[in-house]
Amino acid sequence: MADNTIKINCTTSETYRKLVAFLKGNNIVHHTYQLKEERAYRVVIKYLHYSVNTKEIENQLTMMGHKVRNVINGRHRVTKQPLNIFFVDLEPASNNKDIYNINMIQNKTVVIEPPRRNKGLTQCFRCQQYGHTKTYCNRPFVCVKCGGPHSTESCKKPNTTPAKCALCDGSHPANYKGCEFYHSLIKTNNANNRLNVQRNSIVNMHNPDPQVRPQIPKLTTNNAYRNASYAEFLKIALWNANGLLQHKDEIKIFLDHNAIDILLVSETHFTDRTYLRIPHYNAYFTNHPDNTAHAGTGILIKNNISHYELPKFEKNFLQATAIKVKMKAYELTVAAVYCPPRHNIKEESFYEFFRTLGNKFIAGGDYNCKNTQWGSRLTTTKGRELSKIIRNQQYSFLSTGTPTYWPSDPDKIPDLLDFYITSGISTSYMDIVPSYDLSSDHTPVIATISTEVVNKKTIPRLHNRRTDWADYRMKIEQAINLHISLKTPDELDIALTNFINILKEAALHATPIPTTQTRNSKVLLYKTIIKPIWTYGIELWGCASKSNIAIMQRRQSKILRMITNAPWYVSNQTLHDDLNVPFVKEVIQERSIKHHDKLGHHSNTLLQPLLEQQQRRRLKKLWPADLLDG
Repeated sequence: MADNTIKINCTTSETYRKLVAFLKGNNIVHHTYQLKEERAYRVVIKYLHYSVNTKEIENQLTMMGHKVRNVINGRHRVTKQPLNIFFVDLEPASNNKDIYNINMIQNKTVVIEPPRRNKGLTQCFRCQQYGHTKTYCNRPFVCVKCGGPHSTESCKKPNTTPAKCALCDGSHPANYKGCEFYHSLIKTNNANNRLNVQRNSIVNMHNPDPQVRPQIPKLTTNNAYRNASYAEFLKIALWNANGLLQHKDEIKIFLDHNAIDILLVSETHFTDRTYLRIPHYNAYFTNHPDNTAHAGTGILIKNNISHYELPKFEKNFLQATAIKVKMKAYELTVAAVYCPPRHNIKEESFYEFFRTLGNKFIAGGDYNCKNTQWGSRLTTTKGRELSKIIRNQQYSFLSTGTPTYWPSDPDKIPDLLDFYITSGISTSYMDIVPSYDLSSDHTPVIATISTEVVNKKTIPRLHNRRTDWADYRMKIEQAINLHISLKTPDELDIALTNFINILKEAALHATPIPTTQTRNSKVLLYKTIIKPIWTYGIELWGCASKSNIAIMQRRQSKILRMITNAPWYVSNQTLHDDLNVPFVKEVIQERSIKHHDKLGHHSNTLLQPLLEQQQRRRLKKLWPADLLDG
């Protein structure tokens, strides 16, 4: 071959291994390639969230009959941020291609595809030559920076001196894609490809039989691929920026650190001449009608989430930016809202805005409406009007119950002004937490919306809805002593400690023990009290007709729906999977198998005929032995 090189083709893998060992043992300059039988079968799992543990993916694929060598979460080439892509290396096997039939992993819809083929030429990072990799290269080291006979890691070339290409002696690194040597290889490779195409065309002309000609693949529509960008859960943050441009740098850090999918911004202070761009996010803004730098709203959403913008709502009393997001189970309207404080908005004006959002939405922002229902210190007129529209239209509010507005004026008191209003979304599928990462007179609030039930941590409280506040007040009046000395710091500490203890004891005395159960407790009660009732004798009544079995299944599904307070669009399959409750048919089969095994080992010989198959059958009647196969 060219450059005085010799190409050796081995007929067996054993010959290949002996030859490689001989070349390495005698330190002969060479490069080779990985054996096909040792090469991992790589596939790409797309649209699976990056937070999924790679060990769980490996375990589930192993249960499906695939031997996994490695699982890697893909990262962005520039930002190094994790992507919703996983690379899976399988051990070579005859069933490797069966993995493309999998469309569900971790109860999530995924698409499994072969990796994209690199259109360029493979370059060795050891000798800088093209056509092989450094893993199977035994050539001398060549530096990619200076072209010297040493590894790139040990190069001492200063940054002030120009680079030198080891391939063409140009003033650039050896991996530069504008290198003349690289372009000459590309032209040669393309010419060979065109020659192969021409040869195939000539062969097809001499083979008129359509069965001999290579078949052209047909275009197919993959529903999973079209729905790939649909979100399974959204992490939405709201924040009153009080001028967005001045916080651009810290917003980038906030979005990255908290993995925010959508950011709802109030008081952007934008005009038609303002421009803002955040990498990997699409931005939509609504300015004040007078087009001056005050008020206004905006939305920042990841560009890999399927969505489209809705008409802007531009009024003096309220500005809102809205988008429609395509989630896995439904379409959701997400809106950023700002209500200037000087406008006294009535219920009709609020309704004028909310009716533009549809039946399923989440609208978050600075409403400047105070009401004790969502955690404010007091109730204002605007807060009463907003509460009316929430109650009349059967909306819901989502707030942290803690202050979000922290005025710099010492005469003003912190209060809660920023919260969400939702419609058509159950609180069982939402969670909310406060955040203190951004610098402004308002703090952000982060909400999570999921298509699965969200397990929330119970916040310990000294009171509940059944607290007797009259008894609470009476206990404090009886225990408190107002005639004490408060002159020294020690006396203040003692008095404060005693006062806190009085409040705790009064609250415990006036508050009965809560009877409400958590979701896990309700499921436990169902499994220990209700389920044993209908499973009694299931080995026999499991032979009932399908309609009667369906009645039992409907009852169980209704109970699970009551436990989770799930809306209508959540499937029974999701409820059973999330709560780890099997279907009635699965319980029948499991109990029947256990009963059959128990009879087989029973000491009473009179029970052995029950294991025999019934020969005389009438119509479609089932016998207990038939339940073993489901």
